[in-house]
Amino acid sequence: MLFSKPPGETAQQAAEHALEFMSQRVGGQAGVIVLSRAGETGTCQIGHHFVTDHMTWASMTNNQLKWGIDHGQEKSVALTGH
Repeated sequence: MLFSKPPGETAQQAAEHALEFMSQRVGGQAGVIVLSRAGETGTCQIGHHFVTDHMTWASMTNNQLKWGIDHGQEKSVALTGH
């Protein structure tokens, strides 16, 4: 699933809108992880959304690891260098 997000829309909003569009067109279940264009600069926006019962996801920005499996679940831990 690939499309351009409207200006001003966050990565999270883009994820939600993409799956709403897919559900209206074809139904079914899916999940998506969206990264903003600025991902390589360290200022990346990350969004995720799913219309399944569970979707394992993880992301890391600025040494902060985040992950989850269920809707609304977001766990995080700060990672430090050695």
